[in-house]
Amino acid sequence: MGLNPKGIRLDSGNLAEESKMARAMLDAAGLRQTKVFASGDLDEFIITRMLAQQSPIDMFAVGTALVTSKDAPSLGAVYKLAELEHDGRVRYAAKFSEDKVTYPGRKQVFRFADANGCYERDVIACEGERYERASPLLECAMRDGRRTQDSPALTEIRDFARASVQRIPSRYRELHNAPKYPVKYSDDLVRLLERVRGRISS
Repeated sequence: MGLNPKGIRLDSGNLAEESKMARAMLDAAGLRQTKVFASGDLDEFIITRMLAQQSPIDMFAVGTALVTSKDAPSLGAVYKLAELEHDGRVRYAAKFSEDKVTYPGRKQVFRFADANGCYERDVIACEGERYERASPLLECAMRDGRRTQDSPALTEIRDFARASVQRIPSRYRELHNAPKYPVKYSDDLVRLLERVRGRISS
């Protein structure tokens, strides 16, 4: 019939075996350029297993696992006061309940990289701190109810995310038994916390 489909989609069943059968049928029909797509509740673990089985799948369609975390499907958010400003004076606030300690004041997150540009560690610091070898990560997106900058295009977001992931050392990107990426609080922020603790307890 002269059909020349650009691709076929496999959505259920044993995708590893079905992709091998589909690839063989397509090749036998002379459709070597036709791509094989796979979908159906895929995540990084399933994809890794299929690749290990040498499944001839050209593209994976990931939906649910991309936007919903299986181990934490909802994000619990609680507002915690960090500082108050009144008549030009700033008063810092923190919470000291066990396992719920919060750090006072406005903050900035600094990311350190090695000579090759790979990420080494992050430091959560006071907003006014500066580190020569680190890049600040937090940017003001809205002030007085107005956006402070134009939204980037989706292609820019994609390229930035892709480049950022590549800069994370491979040991932190392992699917199993990966070490935790190092994040610490700055000395200044810890001292500020202790200052607030001392003020409250006195």
